Amino acid sequence: MSAGFEGPDFHYRYGLVDMRALGCEYLIKKDTPEALVLSILCDFGDRDPQEVVDYIYTRLQELLGDNLKQLRECLDMLHILSANRDLDKQIEETEKMLTR
Repeated sequence: MSAGFEGPDFHYRYGLVDMRALGCEYLIKKDTPEALVLSILCDFGDRDPQEVVDYIYTRLQELLGDNLKQLRECLDMLHILSANRDLDKQIEETEKMLTR
Protein backbone atom coordinates (compact mmCIF):
# COMPACT_ATOMS: atom_id res chain seq x y z
CA MET A 1 0.00 0.00 0.00
CA SER A 2 1.25 3.45 -0.85
CA ALA A 3 2.56 5.67 1.94
CA GLY A 4 1.94 8.96 0.18
CA PHE A 5 0.64 10.99 -2.72
CA GLU A 6 2.59 12.84 -5.36
CA GLY A 7 1.31 15.43 -7.74
CA PRO A 8 2.85 17.99 -10.04
CA ASP A 9 3.12 20.59 -7.26
CA PHE A 10 3.04 18.56 -4.06
CA HIS A 11 4.48 15.56 -2.24
CA TYR A 12 2.58 14.18 0.75
CA ARG A 13 3.86 11.31 2.91
CA TYR A 14 2.25 9.56 5.86
CA GLY A 15 2.90 6.59 8.10
CA LEU A 16 0.73 3.50 8.03
CA VAL A 17 -0.29 1.53 11.08
CA ASP A 18 -1.17 -2.15 10.87
CA MET A 19 -3.99 -2.37 13.41
CA ARG A 20 -3.45 -6.13 13.71
CA ALA A 21 -0.05 -5.41 15.25
CA LEU A 22 -1.45 -3.20 18.04
CA GLY A 23 -2.62 -4.70 21.30
CA CYS A 24 -6.31 -4.10 21.96
CA GLU A 25 -5.73 -3.07 25.59
CA TYR A 26 -4.62 0.44 24.67
CA LEU A 27 -7.83 1.29 22.81
CA ILE A 28 -10.10 -0.56 25.24
CA LYS A 29 -8.64 1.44 28.14
CA LYS A 30 -9.39 4.70 26.29
CA ASP A 31 -13.02 3.92 27.15
CA THR A 32 -14.54 6.04 24.39
CA PRO A 33 -17.01 4.69 21.83
CA GLU A 34 -14.70 5.38 18.89
CA ALA A 35 -11.71 3.67 20.53
CA LEU A 36 -13.84 0.68 21.52
CA VAL A 37 -15.05 0.25 17.95
CA LEU A 38 -11.50 0.44 16.55
CA SER A 39 -10.25 -2.05 19.14
CA ILE A 40 -12.06 -4.82 17.22
CA LEU A 41 -9.27 -4.56 14.61
CA CYS A 42 -6.40 -4.96 17.07
CA ASP A 43 -4.52 -7.99 18.35
CA PHE A 44 -6.44 -9.62 21.22
CA GLY A 45 -3.30 -11.41 22.37
CA ASP A 46 -4.20 -14.37 24.55
CA ARG A 47 -7.68 -13.03 25.30
CA ASP A 48 -10.67 -15.03 24.11
CA PRO A 49 -12.20 -13.23 21.09
CA GLN A 50 -15.72 -13.86 22.40
CA GLU A 51 -14.88 -12.18 25.72
CA VAL A 52 -13.41 -9.15 23.93
CA VAL A 53 -16.46 -8.78 21.67
CA ASP A 54 -18.78 -9.19 24.68
CA TYR A 55 -16.88 -6.50 26.56
CA ILE A 56 -16.93 -4.07 23.63
CA TYR A 57 -20.69 -4.49 23.14
CA THR A 58 -21.47 -4.21 26.85
CA ARG A 59 -19.27 -1.16 27.32
CA LEU A 60 -20.76 0.58 24.27
CA GLN A 61 -24.23 0.03 25.73
CA GLU A 62 -23.11 1.44 29.08
CA LEU A 63 -21.53 4.51 27.48
CA LEU A 64 -24.25 5.21 24.90
CA GLY A 65 -27.37 3.63 26.36
CA ASP A 66 -29.35 6.88 26.27
CA ASN A 67 -28.14 7.86 22.82
CA LEU A 68 -29.70 5.15 20.68
CA LYS A 69 -28.71 6.79 17.39
CA GLN A 70 -25.01 6.87 18.26
CA LEU A 71 -25.19 3.36 19.75
CA ARG A 72 -26.68 2.02 16.52
CA GLU A 73 -23.99 3.81 14.47
CA CYS A 74 -21.21 2.34 16.62
CA LEU A 75 -22.70 -1.16 16.42
CA ASP A 76 -23.02 -0.83 12.64
CA MET A 77 -19.34 0.19 12.39
CA LEU A 78 -18.41 -2.69 14.68
CA HIS A 79 -20.20 -5.13 12.36
CA ILE A 80 -18.38 -3.80 9.32
CA LEU A 81 -14.94 -3.80 10.94
CA SER A 82 -15.39 -7.20 12.57
CA ALA A 83 -15.64 -8.79 9.12
CA ASN A 84 -11.95 -7.90 8.66
CA ARG A 85 -11.12 -10.18 11.60
CA ASP A 86 -13.59 -12.98 10.78
CA LEU A 87 -15.46 -12.32 14.03
CA ASP A 88 -18.95 -12.76 12.58
CA LYS A 89 -19.67 -15.75 14.81
CA GLN A 90 -18.64 -13.86 17.96
CA ILE A 91 -20.75 -10.84 16.97
CA GLU A 92 -23.80 -13.06 16.45
CA GLU A 93 -23.29 -14.78 19.82
CA THR A 94 -22.98 -11.46 21.63
CA GLU A 95 -26.11 -10.09 20.00
CA LYS A 96 -28.05 -13.21 21.01
CA MET A 97 -26.79 -12.88 24.58
CA LEU A 98 -27.72 -9.21 24.85
CA THR A 99 -31.20 -9.58 23.37
CA ARG A 100 -32.29 -12.28 25.81
